[in-house]
Amino acid sequence: MRAGNLSRTTIVMLLLLGACSKTSTTASKVPSEPAAPPQPAASAAPTVAHAEAPSPPKAAPASSTVSPTGTAAATTTAASTSDSTSERAKVEAAVAAAQSWLALVDAAKYDESWRAAAAQFQRGVSEDQWPTLASKALTPLGKLRTRHLHSTTYQTSLPGAPDGKYVVIRFDASFENKARALETVTPSQGQDGAWKVAGYFVK
Repeated sequence: MRAGNLSRTTIVMLLLLGACSKTSTTASKVPSEPAAPPQPAASAAPTVAHAEAPSPPKAAPASSTVSPTGTAAATTTAASTSDSTSERAKVEAAVAAAQSWLALVDAAKYDESWRAAAAQFQRGVSEDQWPTLASKALTPLGKLRTRHLHSTTYQTSLPGAPDGKYVVIRFDASFENKARALETVTPSQGQDGAWKVAGYFVK
């Protein structure tokens, strides 16, 4: 990559950058006996079949288990909250890494900023080229006056870059010779868990 082939404002492209049971009513039958001789009406006692009264339905126990649907919903909510917290932590770590890296660039410590960058950044521009490119793009802007966080976007894929964990961070910046500028810094998370700048762009 040659410095002359890059535009002044482009430093490094953004990254490579229950079943119910049935209850039946049973009756006890009196065995039949031979017919007895006729008796007077007053002394005759009718034979009665005794039927067992059906058992009253059992009340459901006071404490019942949560339905599978309710359990799944609770689990999904918990997982969503956990993912959101994890993503927020990643974004915060990425922003901190970007600000530390920018501090090196602001101080014109370009050699250090190259060594502190991610492997994607270092593959895009050599250590010898980076100071020249950075100086050519940033010196005309003058000293930094203000820089404020504009937006952050967590992504797992970017055009032209391998899948991974990235945070695209935009800063509203003001320089001595450029009152309004937009800086885009994209840190990526390495296998060691550390966040390092993989891409930088200013316009």
